[in-house]
Amino acid sequence: MGMLTVTSASIAAPAQVALSGTGAVAAGIQVTPATISFSNTAVGVGQASTATTVTVTNSGIATALSNLTLAVSAGFQLVNDTCTATLGPGMSCTAGVEFAPTVAGAQTGILTVSSSTGSTSASLPLQGTGFDFTVNFVGPNAQSVAEGQTASYALMLKAQGGSSQAFTVACGDLPANGVCTFSAASETLNSGIDDNVGVAVSTGGATAALKLKRPVGWRMLPLVCAFLLLPLRWKRRRKFIERTVFLALLALLGGVVTSCTSSGGGTGGGGSGASGTTPTGTYSIPVTVTSTGVSHSVTLTLTVD
Repeated sequence: MGMLTVTSASIAAPAQVALSGTGAVAAGIQVTPATISFSNTAVGVGQASTATTVTVTNSGIATALSNLTLAVSAGFQLVNDTCTATLGPGMSCTAGVEFAPTVAGAQTGILTVSSSTGSTSASLPLQGTGFDFTVNFVGPNAQSVAEGQTASYALMLKAQGGSSQAFTVACGDLPANGVCTFSAASETLNSGIDDNVGVAVSTGGATAALKLKRPVGWRMLPLVCAFLLLPLRWKRRRKFIERTVFLALLALLGGVVTSCTSSGGGTGGGGSGASGTTPTGTYSIPVTVTSTGVSHSVTLTLTVD
C-alpha cells in the first residue's frame, strides 16, 4: 500500500491518491540436486545405470516458463521426463537421468534446462565411469589333437575403467563328448590390470579313458590336482616354465574342475559319435567372458584327428 500526495500553495488541503500493488518475482529455473555422480559404481559400456531423479522448479510467482526443454550430454540419457513445454509459477516437474556410457573410463556431462521466458536457463554437472574389458589370445587360437587328447589355449583379460570387477568365463557349443575346463572360471580384476585364463578342451576318448581305467583310489586325484593348481595362478609375469607346468596339469584334469558339455558343433564330426568318443573334424568353440553386464566372445578352433 502507498499514497500519492499532491500539494499546492494555493490550495489549503493537499490531494491524496491511495496506491496499491503486488510485487512479483520474475520467472526462473531452479534444478535440484546441484550435481549428479555415477562414479561410485562402474557402469558397463552399452548398459545403463539406475536413474537419478532431478526436480525442475519455476522459482517465479507470476510468470510461467515457456518452451521449457531438458537436454543431456552424450553418455547420459533422460528417462521418465514429466516436464512439459510450459511450467507455471511456483510449479515443479521431474525427470530421471541415467548414465549410459559408450566408452570406458571417466566421463563428464551437463544437464541443461532452458526456457524462452526471459532467456532463463540452468545447468547441472554430471559424471560417471564406464567399464569395459578386452579378451585376447596368448598364443594360437587353433589346436590339433588326436581323438582322446586335450587341447590347451590361453586367454588374456584386461579391465578398462571402473574399480574391481568380477569376471566369469564359459564355453559354448562343444563337440560330442567334449569337456571344457578353465584355470579359473571366475576372476576379479582392477582397472588397467590384466590376467591370464587357461582353457583346456578334452575330447571324448580322454574322458572315457579316465572313467574306464583309473582305479577307485584315483577318484580323489581331481580334487588334489585342483588344490595344487591354486598357487599356480597364471599371471603374465610368471616364468614360462610355470605356465608350461600349469597347462600340463590342466590337461591331465581333462574336464573335472569346471566343465560344460554340449551336443556336436563345428565344421566336422558332430552328433553323438561312437560311445565316449569325439568324431574327427574341425570345431569352432565360442568362449564367452562376462562382467558388469558386458560380454565379449572369442572362438577356439579345435581339430580332432
